[in-house]
Amino acid sequence: MNLKLSIKTIRSITNADFIDPNKVFQNTIIENIVIDSRSPSINKDTLFVILEGNKTSGAAYVFDFIEKNGGVILTEKPLENSKVGQLVVKNTLDALQELAAHHRTKFNIPVIGITGSNGKTTVKEWLYHVLKDKFKIVRSPKSYNSQIGVALSVLELDEADELAIFEAGISRQGEMVALEKMIQHLRLFKKTPEHGLAAFAGNVSEREGQENFEIWSIEPPIPLNTRIYRCDKEFQLDILRDMLDTKEVYGLVILDRRDANIAYLKGKNILLPSDKKTRP
Repeated sequence: MNLKLSIKTIRSITNADFIDPNKVFQNTIIENIVIDSRSPSINKDTLFVILEGNKTSGAAYVFDFIEKNGGVILTEKPLENSKVGQLVVKNTLDALQELAAHHRTKFNIPVIGITGSNGKTTVKEWLYHVLKDKFKIVRSPKSYNSQIGVALSVLELDEADELAIFEAGISRQGEMVALEKMIQHLRLFKKTPEHGLAAFAGNVSEREGQENFEIWSIEPPIPLNTRIYRCDKEFQLDILRDMLDTKEVYGLVILDRRDANIAYLKGKNILLPSDKKTRP
């Protein structure tokens, strides 16, 4: 990888807080990203993404990362008495995907995506060997086709690359049908809406074993700066809900001959700091 991402840029992309009490890592330029503390590419310019597994957490291997001179981690929970800089986010997988999406926007090259139930890696390698003499190609390492693997594959894009070949696996039942519906729906848009687009697709049937796939899309009222692909049991709506919150706050000063008070006007509510109550 050759990312050249400053801590400030990563914070902007992922909306992360940064913990660096001794101000040792604030000027670090991240060159590569790893999720495995055993990686031979770890150095002072490496970002270690702590992911939660079914049986263990990447947090258990932070010491191994430090031993290899690693300096900055991406985590959901701040670590106490840690000797590394800590970028703290709500969800490390989402943040990893946001970094990959940002990196992808730097390159205007053709991308071949391969998916399906079987044979993805075989087809990817076959295409690579057919095309490698005509193009400088970046491709998914091994069988990197999960939500994590695709993000890491995209982060391998480099300025010298002329073609990308990535494979993407399906991790949940019905995901392929949902993706097909999504692709068909997105064809209705000739260009990306001014503020971006939030799209949701899934099986909404209330009967187990029955399929009823639906898709919805929303053009948000303000720019949508987050890029997330999430396969889950529920639609992720927190970002859109936050947009509905009233952002404007006005200060109020009330004076008379005997007394004075201050308050805040937010939407239709008056906030009184003295008693921390809200009055409509």
